[in-house]
Amino acid sequence: MPITPVNKAKNAITPQQRWKEKNPEKLKDGKKRYYKNNTKKIKEYSKEYYTKNAKERRAYNKQYAEKNREELRIKGLEYYKNNKEKHRNSTLKVKYGISLEEYNVLFEKQEYKCAICGIEKSENGKTLHCDHNHKTGKVRGLLCFKCNTGLGNFNDNVEVLLKAISYLNK
Repeated sequence: MPITPVNKAKNAITPQQRWKEKNPEKLKDGKKRYYKNNTKKIKEYSKEYYTKNAKERRAYNKQYAEKNREELRIKGLEYYKNNKEKHRNSTLKVKYGISLEEYNVLFEKQEYKCAICGIEKSENGKTLHCDHNHKTGKVRGLLCFKCNTGLGNFNDNVEVLLKAISYLNK
């Protein structure tokens, strides 16, 4: 394509573009400063925009996820592999309201064993489950899979558990 005055104008680099290319750090600092000074305004705009365009965003996200399913699955597995402690900590926080640090303190306090049967973590290769009161959400202790499931099957009902003990003693 021959360079004509119109094509030349289209391909020309503006002084602003040239400055941005030469000063990426200053540009980054300027963006950070702008965000810091306008955080409230930016958040309000974002909230309004996302609320206004919720249907379109959901449709786009669904379409993107379907189109890139395998890539997203691989990225998710890679992220999990590189951030296991972070993932475990966030799961504990959301489900039981304790941090990984608090879990580890409890684990050490129980001498790395199930609070009921005494099986050690290393014997089954799995982490111990958080047993919690379903009414209060308070963590009672750490149990192996079998003990945790057993209590769950009895619906944490002490009377039924005592009847089961009585039955086993026959």
